[in-house]
Amino acid sequence: MVALAGLALIGLVALVRPDTADPFVPAGPSWELLETSRFCAAASASPVPTITPTSVVNQKNGYLIPIPTEPSLHAAARMSCYLAEAVPRLLPSVTCHRLNDAEPFEAYVGRSFDPNRPEETAPPFFTAEALVRDERGTGEVSFGMSPRYEDDDSARAGCSGPPCTVRTGPHGELVTVLDSTMASGVRLVNVSVYKKDTITTASAMNGVLAATPADPGRAYSDSDYRRTRDDLPITVDQLIAVAAAPEMDLFP
Repeated sequence: MVALAGLALIGLVALVRPDTADPFVPAGPSWELLETSRFCAAASASPVPTITPTSVVNQKNGYLIPIPTEPSLHAAARMSCYLAEAVPRLLPSVTCHRLNDAEPFEAYVGRSFDPNRPEETAPPFFTAEALVRDERGTGEVSFGMSPRYEDDDSARAGCSGPPCTVRTGPHGELVTVLDSTMASGVRLVNVSVYKKDTITTASAMNGVLAATPADPGRAYSDSDYRRTRDDLPITVDQLIAVAAAPEMDLFP
C-alpha cells in the first residue's frame, strides 16, 4: 500500500472489483486511498459568508440554534478534506466503497439553511458515509455535523440509561453513546459529541442495509439489515476521536 504521507499527492486509487465475494458490496470502484486534493483546495479558499449571523428558536425546546455563516459547500469541503485523510489513517487495511452517490466520506449537505424559511430549514446538517471492508467483513461508517439544537442537560436526560451511556470527550465535551444490537445480531453505535455550538455525530454498524432498492422515505425494520462481520469496522473510541476533532466544527 502507498504510504499515507503521500495521500494528497496520490489522490484517487480506484480498484474495480466486479466479482466481490460479498453480495452487499456494490460492484465497481473501491478505494484504498481517498482523493483529498479537490476537497482540500476548496476548503482552503477563503469562505464568503452567505447569510447574516442569526439564530433560530428550536420550537421543541426553546433552544436558540446558532446558524453558521460559512457557505454550505465550503463547510462540506472542509469536512470531506478532513475525513478523507483521517479515516484511512485509522483504518489502513480497509477498502472503501460508496454507500450513496457520493465518494466514500465525501460530505454532502443534508439540509441547507434558508433565511426565507428559517424554522423549516434549521438546523442545517452535513453527512458523510461509506461502506468499509477488510478481511473480517463489511460494515458501515458515517459522520455528521449540525449546529447545536439542545443543551447538555437535555442531552443527558435523553441518555439516561442502557443502551445509552454518557461519556466525556478528549477535550472535555459531553458525549453520548447509543449502543444497540438488533435481533439479527447487527450492532449499531451512534455517537454524539456536544461542542460549544456544534453537535457532531459518528456511527458504525457491523452490517448493511440489505433491502433493495433503498427508499429514503421508508421506515426500515431489523429484518432489512444483515450482519456482515462480527465486530464494528471502527472502534467507539475512534468514532469519538474523529467527531471531537476541531475540523468537525461548523464554527471554526
